[in-house]
Amino acid sequence: MTRARRAKWGALLFVATLTLASATVGVTHGAFAGQTSEGANVITAMPDFRAPTVSNLVIGKNSGGATGFIKSGATYRVYAQVTDVGTPPSGTASVIANVANLTAAGTAVTMTAGSYTAGGQSFNYASPVLTAGTLGNGPQTFSVTATDAAANATSPTANVTVDNVAPAPTNISASGGIAGRPEAGDVLTLTTSEALDSFSLLANWTGAATTVQARFVNNTGADRLQIWNAAGTTQLPFGTIALGRTDFSSGTTISFNGSTMTQSSGVITVTLGAPITGTAVTVGGTGTMVWTPVNTVTDRAGNAITTSAFNEPPPSDRDF
Repeated sequence: MTRARRAKWGALLFVATLTLASATVGVTHGAFAGQTSEGANVITAMPDFRAPTVSNLVIGKNSGGATGFIKSGATYRVYAQVTDVGTPPSGTASVIANVANLTAAGTAVTMTAGSYTAGGQSFNYASPVLTAGTLGNGPQTFSVTATDAAANATSPTANVTVDNVAPAPTNISASGGIAGRPEAGDVLTLTTSEALDSFSLLANWTGAATTVQARFVNNTGADRLQIWNAAGTTQLPFGTIALGRTDFSSGTTISFNGSTMTQSSGVITVTLGAPITGTAVTVGGTGTMVWTPVNTVTDRAGNAITTSAFNEPPPSDRDF
């Protein structure tokens, strides 16, 4: 037997031995082999023994905003970040979602490769738009099965929280240095029965500290506090925050342009900051703030906030 033939048969024996060894330990895999012309006597084995990985798996409302929450009857999509990790990878063949706990016909929903964004994160697979059935409050599980071309598969599960209850204001307060005089460092606190979808207040806001403008605006009956974006071009949809007095502003708007806003659970905090436009004065007495939200603001499941006027709890005080 020639040296070339011995090399060829030796390579074939190696591939057969590797395949047999893998089978004996119960590994699910696919082995792919490509061969050049016989004259070159080159055989290349390309085994892929590893299933794809799913590094992120969430459900997001079709209307956008925060992920991980849903309500009855809502439209939604399943998002996943899938990577095939063979050496070399054989390629992702299919990604199938099972959302039967949310949508009755959702046992085998084909997800499509592409470039998607939800909740401020990026994904490379998404389902078509689905509609949730009538669901009870609480966590529900769903899963995705990712399979590569070598038939290796993985089926991770995740939870989504069903929430059918509308959020509502539960407190409003303001405090700081000199009582009744807005100054840098003073804090406005808006509290709701649950966390709001921060995206419904400010595009792409996750609740982390972000710069905003806080404006004290003169108004007949009661001065107003408004929150604007950092550039001062868009008023954020906090509805009406009436300050309970008319002497916070002396006829001109006072702007705290370097203010900071955060959200933690159901608490939104606005800290007044510099630079300041206009001159703040100390009000002549106590007052009661009144917060009237607007229904474009929702919780993370998409339930609109109640729009009834909420009065600052007693006793009446000097705010800021």
